[in-house]
Amino acid sequence: MRDKIRAFKPIVVEPSVYYPTLEWTITFLTKLYRSVDMGVFDNLAQEAVTMCADTFIDASKKLLAEKRSVMDAELFLIKHFILLQQVRISLKI
Repeated sequence: MRDKIRAFKPIVVEPSVYYPTLEWTITFLTKLYRSVDMGVFDNLAQEAVTMCADTFIDASKKLLAEKRSVMDAELFLIKHFILLQQVRISLKI
């Protein structure tokens, strides 16, 4: 198990391209993954992913409130949920 943890390569996220909470969540999970027992990690990771997803939903609502198109809000959600799913897969959450 320790070899898997040492071999883990975090996903690199350009801060200017993605919503900030995605970058923060990836950073948090990457550091946490290497620091705690897997049972603890799973619980905290699930909570972090849920909270991150909630921020995406709030941000898409703000896009709509700013009179952006529904498609803009939906594409924002799709893009960020796909990226978050890639993180979940790579960390086996």
